[in-house]
Amino acid sequence: MSKKLNAEQTGESVVVAVRLPPNLLAGLDRVVEQSARPPLSSPTRSEVARGLIEMALGSLGALEAAAKPVAAPPKPVANPTLPKAPAPARQPTLPVVAPAKQTLEQAVIAALKAVETPGIGGELAMDLAAVVRALEAQGHQREAINAELLRLGTAGVLELMPDSGNPNERKEDRAIVPRAPNLPDGRPGDPLLTATWKARPVDPPTARTYTDEQLLARLKAFQDRTEKTEREVADGAGIGKDTLNRWTNGKTKNGLKPRDKAKLIAYLDAQEGIA
Repeated sequence: MSKKLNAEQTGESVVVAVRLPPNLLAGLDRVVEQSARPPLSSPTRSEVARGLIEMALGSLGALEAAAKPVAAPPKPVANPTLPKAPAPARQPTLPVVAPAKQTLEQAVIAALKAVETPGIGGELAMDLAAVVRALEAQGHQREAINAELLRLGTAGVLELMPDSGNPNERKEDRAIVPRAPNLPDGRPGDPLLTATWKARPVDPPTARTYTDEQLLARLKAFQDRTEKTEREVADGAGIGKDTLNRWTNGKTKNGLKPRDKAKLIAYLDAQEGIA
């Protein structure tokens, strides 16, 4: 709001009569009303209009410098800023249990199965030198590998056999495989180059061998122990929640698809620490 003119200023001022259309007059009255500050006296239309003219001319750079600064009319009080809605609470990240590290026994059995070939009589035969090299590449020590192979032989899992051929052949293989127990005279036994199964360990269930009934029972038991919802299981396994729900409620014709079944098995294995 422009200050009221004093006697000195009044002598230099010029009266300008201006006709205002209704919309401008209404706007001027609103500014007058907003500028009122009870119990102080309210500004007049002239004072407010003069202040608005000063502001407009000043913004255009057309106003000459006054001898004394003229205060601008107070700005209307802005609407109070509404408090922001609180951000939605973040869902806690569920801990993922890393699969348990494979034991040496599991690693040896897996390597043996990886090199199985049908023998003359139909039995499965394994090249032990290939097994040792594969496990060394995984970071296992040769002495520990050979000790585990000998243990599996004495435990009735493997039949370990030396090569009956020329000892000058496969020299590199003979140098790394386990040897039969020392002979009575103290000499080391023959290198054990091949093996067959006496009792082949059963592979854990996979997406192909798990029946839907077995997997559903495992899922329900897991949920009972952990109190995890179907949505949490579906998100953790990377399966659509509707897909999992239809399957658990028996609404799918052919059961869970092999791809989704494999995802669910991998998720349950990881959560339960199964390698």
